[in-house]
Amino acid sequence: MIEVVDTVAGLMKLEREWDALALEFQNPLLTHEWFAACAAAVSPPDELMIILIRDGEELVAAAPMVMVRRRGVRRLELLGSSTLQEPSGFLFRDEESLKELLWAVSAQRLPIRLGRIAADSPEIRLARRLAAPLRGVTVRRQSASPWLLIDGPWEDFEAGISSSRRSSLRRARRRLDEMGEVQIQVESPTEESVESYLREFVNVEATGWKGRLGTAVRSDPRSARFFTSYGHAAARTGALRFFFLRVDGQAVAGILAVEHARRLWVLKVGFDETWAHCSPGILLMHEAIHWAFSKGLAEFEFLGTDEPWIHMWTSAKREHVLHDCYPFSVDGLAWCGYRLFKTLARLKRRSIERIGHRYVAGPELADAISVCRRLAERKALLTVAHWRGDSEPPAQVLKNSKAAIDSIAAEQFDGQLSVKISDLRFDPDLVRELACYASRRRVPLQFDAVDARAQDRTIELTEAAHAIWELVGCTLPSRWERSIEDAEWAIRSGVSVRVVKGQWSDPKGNGLDCRRNFLVLIRALAGRCAHVFVGTHDRQLAHEALTILHASKTRCELEQMLGLPSIAKSAAEPLGIPVRVYVPFGTPYLPYNIRYVSHRPAMMAWALNGLLTGGDWNQGLL
Repeated sequence: MIEVVDTVAGLMKLEREWDALALEFQNPLLTHEWFAACAAAVSPPDELMIILIRDGEELVAAAPMVMVRRRGVRRLELLGSSTLQEPSGFLFRDEESLKELLWAVSAQRLPIRLGRIAADSPEIRLARRLAAPLRGVTVRRQSASPWLLIDGPWEDFEAGISSSRRSSLRRARRRLDEMGEVQIQVESPTEESVESYLREFVNVEATGWKGRLGTAVRSDPRSARFFTSYGHAAARTGALRFFFLRVDGQAVAGILAVEHARRLWVLKVGFDETWAHCSPGILLMHEAIHWAFSKGLAEFEFLGTDEPWIHMWTSAKREHVLHDCYPFSVDGLAWCGYRLFKTLARLKRRSIERIGHRYVAGPELADAISVCRRLAERKALLTVAHWRGDSEPPAQVLKNSKAAIDSIAAEQFDGQLSVKISDLRFDPDLVRELACYASRRRVPLQFDAVDARAQDRTIELTEAAHAIWELVGCTLPSRWERSIEDAEWAIRSGVSVRVVKGQWSDPKGNGLDCRRNFLVLIRALAGRCAHVFVGTHDRQLAHEALTILHASKTRCELEQMLGLPSIAKSAAEPLGIPVRVYVPFGTPYLPYNIRYVSHRPAMMAWALNGLLTGGDWNQGLL
């Protein structure tokens, strides 16, 4: 018999028989208290659709589903999966009851999404076998979750960790000991005391990167409702565990976990980033594993996703997949169309990333320095640039920029650093700090142009930086009408100028001929500007620009992008003008705007070549 429960009150009545069915799975993420907390967190606005199979009066299978609306389309998904992103699944007595449950779920004629299901689970195996001809099914790999088998004494396990990792742990602990009295606290709170511990953990977690990115418990109302409800329920059963690392009583790291079926399940980890130099999160995880050994537990479940920092303890992981089913219905076809759109967008993004890899030395500064060494052997001048990711904070941009300055100075390159002031969020204090640092290390700074609407602020901060360090320059795109006036400012201020066509269009939309305006800018700067960098891969344009500058005895260089064909250098060599190579590292993206391919078909050739070669920057090298 099929039964559908669509209210939280109805779900609450199932506690005894639900947990009797869940007992076989030995997984706290499938218990009644887990799904009851999920229901309290998401309903409303989502609509519960708990599908049950009964054999007479006995509950033999349960699908904890919820109906959600995404982009105006209804679909079924596992209760709590979107909010918590933890492994989940169905409950069933045997394969026959699971088959009946799958048919009952499919009969709703709604798209179905099963997220983070075990890759080898009976649900996935049977769902594939039972898929009807008029249903589309996709199965994609999702992030695995690490786990550790607890076997043997702690001393043997710890000895198996690499010596360098053990040394790092000891150094981190010594740094903490120097800061104050260190204490490891493990608590099994009662329902009366759980609120204070939960509040303390949430506050610690919110101080780190999770708080900045909005993934902390405190940042998400649904997540906050879940952990409040589940925390009280788990404390009531005695399963909840809090681990805190304290320095002079202050919590600097915390772990929220549950002990269930002789396993410790880690639900949340957080640490105070002001203590990051002491690695408090890693130290506390090490102590939590030690505690699990001391309690004679059988396994340690890290949950979450497989991250490199966990590999010091284990390489074992549980594989998960994302299962999508699209029935032949209005909602099914609409959801299929939306997923197709998302897939095409993802393919586009990956293609751009693949092409973009051709124009970066690599993700790290060390990659850029390695490339620079090879270029320096060919007598090339160098510009190092950090291409930041979307989530990188300005303080990290400043740190990376300083590291690049140190490397340029240490290697004694004839090099400069290129920075987007927008990456520093136009913060005058950060810009001044960067200029002071570059001045001390005697490394020139070149500020990139990004958006014409932000150019006034860029110029203002460039002028402030130039007052600190004379070797500061700006970038003027010929695509912008305002660049002619900005060139006069640069001449008056004494800053160097990089002239480029530019990726970003003029917001005035006046259809300016950027090639013609490029030469207008060059003529305005010739004989009047301290130093001009000609940034173009257009050989004819480079020849005309360099000839004008050379004739006026203006100090100038040709700047070429790493990875792009350097055919324009033939315009510089006969005039004895040096060539500088722009060497970025970090997040790859296209250094040219594909929208302008109709004006310059060579861009399409560059893009196709980048897509096929996928990151071989040497093909476009000098």
